[in-house]
Amino acid sequence: MNLEKLIEKIEAFKASHPEGTFEFFVQPQRDLDDLYAELLILDVTTDAEGNATARAEEALITLENPSNDELAMLEDIAESLKQYL
Repeated sequence: MNLEKLIEKIEAFKASHPEGTFEFFVQPQRDLDDLYAELLILDVTTDAEGNATARAEEALITLENPSNDELAMLEDIAESLKQYL
């Protein structure tokens, strides 16, 4: 995925959640024999007790069987996107 498409996905998510507070999160997961990681955008809300809860999420990037370097790259992208928002 190129940067332009990534930004388009982010802007579309933000437009569909106009009251949202947004966060980026890297989530490694194991599914049977495969490992994969997703870079997610989350619409986050805080309840009366101060606990954060995701109201909505969308995978922006998914990698199958990512290496440690690829996981680190996703974390770097997430940090950069946090600054973008």
